[in-house]
Amino acid sequence: MMHSSWAGDAAFEVQLHRLLCNTAPPLNAAVARWLPGPMEVPASTSVPSPNDQTSWYRYQKLGRLLHFVSARAREGDADAVLRSIEDFVGDANQRWLKVAGGAKSEVVAAALDAAALREGEVALEMGCFVGYTAIRLGHLVSERHLSKPGLVSTEMEALHLCISRHHVDLAQLSTVAEVWAGHIPWATPRYVEQFGDRSVPFTFMDHKGTRFHEDFRDCRISGVLCPNSLLLCDNVLKPGAPVHLWRHHRTASPGARLFSLTEFREPDMEDWQSLLYNPPPTASAFLERGAERQ
Repeated sequence: MMHSSWAGDAAFEVQLHRLLCNTAPPLNAAVARWLPGPMEVPASTSVPSPNDQTSWYRYQKLGRLLHFVSARAREGDADAVLRSIEDFVGDANQRWLKVAGGAKSEVVAAALDAAALREGEVALEMGCFVGYTAIRLGHLVSERHLSKPGLVSTEMEALHLCISRHHVDLAQLSTVAEVWAGHIPWATPRYVEQFGDRSVPFTFMDHKGTRFHEDFRDCRISGVLCPNSLLLCDNVLKPGAPVHLWRHHRTASPGARLFSLTEFREPDMEDWQSLLYNPPPTASAFLERGAERQ
């Protein structure tokens, strides 16, 4: 799906969406939104897999989220979509859904505001899941009335991609916030190709903590980050981002801050967010990157 999106091959992407409909029937509402014409919903909701016999259950859980949000949120109301996702998480049985709500969302909004997006710049999100933070960031960016898109979120899991796009479209923010398919290390060159050098003043990472330091380094070396851009990383305590913490927070620095917060709707669950000020890359950073490739 990443390759069809990057190449602009809409026909092939439609074929992939049809295959997804047959793979995960509970999620047809999200997938079918991007298909031309009517679509027959398969009768079976079970998806046997030789590798994971419980995969159907994950689809059912995500399907419940889709139905819940669609039933409660008014189309075009971004705040209503966000509240619906938050209300879904409010059910103790749905705590499997982790979103950057509550105090975390305040840090996200403050960091984006501090980045001060200007015309021609774009904010990045790495890891979209169900589109919660993409909607929040997209809504904030839309208030600046800049050229579109103002936010690009990248998601590797195809079904999460469709759900995220569904929710962003439900909030009528698709012209502001785009959700790209792709594996972050492979998508980084596309950021530069699409938007040019020094075009990203703010990046929010919420995909895989053990890769935060590598993906941040790749973005710096590619030249896509603005001088003095901001990087905000979520879940650096749980599940954790040990190398990122060691590299950027092991000693006190005015350009690095840690926020000790609690998970949304889980007051006994502590987590950290990492905010990092990014000075322009030095020549030694380029040499280090070249040495690693050899």
